[in-house]
Amino acid sequence: MRRLSQTAIRTYRTCPQQWKQIYVDGRKLPPAPPLTLGSAVHAGLETFHRERVSGPAPLTAVLAAFEAELDPAAFEDPADLETARSEGRVMLERFYARHAPDFRPALDVELVLKYDVEDVPMISILDHVEKTGDDRLRVRDYKTGRFFGPEEAERSDQLTLYQIAAEDRLGIEVEALSLYHVPSLTEWTVPKRTEAEVVAVRALVTGTAAAIERGEFEPRPGRHCAWCHAKPWCPAFADEFPENWAQEPAPPAPGHAEATAFADALGEVRELRKELDVQARDLQDRLVAYFEATGERAVSGDRYRVTASVGERFQCDDDVLRALLEPAGLWGRVLAPAWHLKARVVDDPAVPPDLRHAIEERGTRRRSWTLRHAPRRADEDGSDPGPDAEPGPEA
Repeated sequence: MRRLSQTAIRTYRTCPQQWKQIYVDGRKLPPAPPLTLGSAVHAGLETFHRERVSGPAPLTAVLAAFEAELDPAAFEDPADLETARSEGRVMLERFYARHAPDFRPALDVELVLKYDVEDVPMISILDHVEKTGDDRLRVRDYKTGRFFGPEEAERSDQLTLYQIAAEDRLGIEVEALSLYHVPSLTEWTVPKRTEAEVVAVRALVTGTAAAIERGEFEPRPGRHCAWCHAKPWCPAFADEFPENWAQEPAPPAPGHAEATAFADALGEVRELRKELDVQARDLQDRLVAYFEATGERAVSGDRYRVTASVGERFQCDDDVLRALLEPAGLWGRVLAPAWHLKARVVDDPAVPPDLRHAIEERGTRRRSWTLRHAPRRADEDGSDPGPDAEPGPEA
């Protein structure tokens, strides 16, 4: 098993095929201007802290380290290079002015740690590690991209992995974790992760590693495809780059000409289905209005009979439910994707009455109609053979 990093895990979770292209097929990422700028700023910050005890390195040394790391090859337009150079220098100059006066020595910077999560070999590079007042650790990660809020630090899997790595390899307990946004000089600090949060990230690592070992590299198309450099070799874009793909599979699979015809036919059928779905929803709305007004629950045409039933559905926002149930250890009762479990929680005897009341106050109850249709029977006995249920609108 190859050694994984947080970046590798994030890449796989985004798109397994992209992970394969990078880490198996060796299609390395071309230098990207934002990443190049970030690396150069990190080099300056490392110089600011590296092996300094009484004070930071001179600003000239910090800026020199930045300039040495800034790769002009990443910028096609010289104007973009100069813009990045100016932005990076401003970041470091402002950081220096803010933190040089109250400089605190770091335990280590750009610290490379190799460790295992269960049996999965891992590697993490910690930007900044320092001792706290009670000889525990604060792990800080510097960010140079978009601005973010405190929730980024609260949910960052990267910081959780840094905590695991630091405690495993340094043998010192982590007290706090921080994300520092360099452009705005904003730091978000959170307490160390709970055991449950650590267990969840360990499961994420082992699950990802197991999927990689099984060779699960199906493409996962999405917005990230817009800037993916591996598109010419991705199966999801084979039609756009036919020179990289064999177009005629062996029988009994259809040939390329048949496949193109099937693609058109499938698209046409699905577009037709969309139009029919719109018509069906309109007809259902009209029938529900009839049933609501008359109190009847069945109506027959010349060819079809439609029956109706109505129930009550309780709904409550997931975040609200979680905030109420998790402290009581009951959140697991509604984790299934089906809403029927969430709807029943207000009637669940395992949920204390005061908690059910609090959930009831924060949710809503709605009438939900179900319409069933079936061909009319010749004997007109009023039975409902083989109905095909169609969910109706909520009242």
